[in-house]
Amino acid sequence: MPVLAVLEMCFQAFFIIHAIRLGSDRYWIYIILFFPVIGSLVYFFAEYLPSLQRDYRMQKFTNNVSQVLNPGKQVRLLQAEVERTPSLKNKKALADAYVNSGMFDAAIALYHQSLDGLYADDPH
Repeated sequence: MPVLAVLEMCFQAFFIIHAIRLGSDRYWIYIILFFPVIGSLVYFFAEYLPSLQRDYRMQKFTNNVSQVLNPGKQVRLLQAEVERTPSLKNKKALADAYVNSGMFDAAIALYHQSLDGLYADDPH
């Protein structure tokens, strides 16, 4: 049996099991079975790929990869957010990002700046 035929049967079995476990409509099983290559490709792009994007492990992985590729992105986004809305929550998130980036002086200054008014005695 050719290798591609075995490989396609494995993909079909995988996607059929995925459709059953996901609780998708039954027509996906028929599409995968009756249209071997095209059905698997359509299911991959219509159902499997979006379900991967919703998975928390995949989101964590992509966040880790983006942090490695662009380490200052989170800090820049939070700086823009603090400039737009200087709330305590945004300042705390930015200070935490500074700590994670190793910018301790900026984090300490931002923590001290946040201790005013209602939050002067706040332990957090």
